[in-house]
Amino acid sequence: NFDWRLGLFGWFDLEGSNVTRNLGFLDQQAALRFVHEHIAAFGGDPNRVTLEGQSEGCGIILTHMTSPGSKGLFHRVAFHSPVADVWSRHVDGDRTKFMIEQSGCKRKELWSTMRCLERKTARHLWYQDWVSESLSRNVGSPTFMSAVSHLLKFALESPHKNETAGTLGYHPIPDGRNIPGEARDLIREGKFHNVPMLITVSPNETYGIIPEGYEIGLNLVSRLVMNRSNVEAVQEEYNSTLLATGVHLDRVKLINQLVTDKVFTCDARSLANEMTRHGGKVHVGMFWKSPKYDPVGKMTSGVCNKGAVCHAAEMFYVLPQGKPIGVHFQKGMEAEAEFVDRYHTSF
Repeated sequence: NFDWRLGLFGWFDLEGSNVTRNLGFLDQQAALRFVHEHIAAFGGDPNRVTLEGQSEGCGIILTHMTSPGSKGLFHRVAFHSPVADVWSRHVDGDRTKFMIEQSGCKRKELWSTMRCLERKTARHLWYQDWVSESLSRNVGSPTFMSAVSHLLKFALESPHKNETAGTLGYHPIPDGRNIPGEARDLIREGKFHNVPMLITVSPNETYGIIPEGYEIGLNLVSRLVMNRSNVEAVQEEYNSTLLATGVHLDRVKLINQLVTDKVFTCDARSLANEMTRHGGKVHVGMFWKSPKYDPVGKMTSGVCNKGAVCHAAEMFYVLPQGKPIGVHFQKGMEAEAEFVDRYHTSF
């Protein structure tokens, strides 16, 4: 296992400081170089390295696919639930400034700000930010409320309020060299490492992200990821289509489906089309098997425990790490996991 720097420690971005940008990404490249050089000593093949990512992790893999420094260090990629390209291009800098203010280190002189930050503990700095994962579990808990409080404060004070949806995660910063540009822009131009690719999405993605009954959150997400003027029109289009087919969904289910399509399903198809247009070999699939547990965490959504195929459901099979809490093992699960393993390692 390899660790890489997260949050402020991996994506610090303050103009004028001598802190290297994209440290989290550089950590990953260092790990890939280590694997390339030493995996044979562990019985592995340095010419059969697969990068696999889920959700936000897919975004970082796209950056590796367009980075000169990652060329030759991997030979296949697997994307599970890749998120639409909604990331703010200002998120690292804006969040760095926000956390500096939250930590009480904002100074007129840059050197004074940096000295103040150096004197703070890592734990103190970490909790000035919010963790996206905390927003989707244990609703009402102190951790959840703290994350919501920090996010709302940032959203209200951010100089780029219209890009709030893109602030839930960090984003690699183009430097013209190791990260020559925005990954999706480079892919559209055909400037990517052409290796075999697998893309999967799940039919009930947002049920594993937004807590059950959290309609305010659903409405917020739907308006953040789409042009505000189009939300009602899109909802009406979904309604009319469902009525014509005799399928009836309540409002919460409708918005869940709308956001799942916008953020995951449609963008996965778009990504596949962009890559195949330039000769990429892409396999696209829908993951329909539910292990009947909440893959994100307790209290996220009861429907994940009742058969919905939620965000991260496939990880139970793709990267098994023992028995997850809440999973009721059923006959045939081991065989299913072996099938998934063969499928996603032979494309």
